[in-house]
Amino acid sequence: SGDYWRALAEAEYFVGNIVSSIEAYREASYYTPQNVKVWLDWSFILYEQGNTDKAIELIQTGLEDIPEQADLLYRLTAYLISQGKYKQAFKHLE
Repeated sequence: SGDYWRALAEAEYFVGNIVSSIEAYREASYYTPQNVKVWLDWSFILYEQGNTDKAIELIQTGLEDIPEQADLLYRLTAYLISQGKYKQAFKHLE
């Protein structure tokens, strides 16, 4: 179940097991690709670890499953702004 994998991912993150958390989020996204929280939380871990490019790719993957989802578009905008990609960011914000 996607909910199980998401709960496991959160637990692993909170105890500092980043790799295990990322693997659990990968499973959660497989079982529940329409769960916005999975994409947001998973991308935040990547962003927090300094992998902004991967976080952006992940959000874009989430948008393939949930097109026009506002929370994902806002997060994508924030990640792009953090990289100084203002034109792309504002395009997604619109």
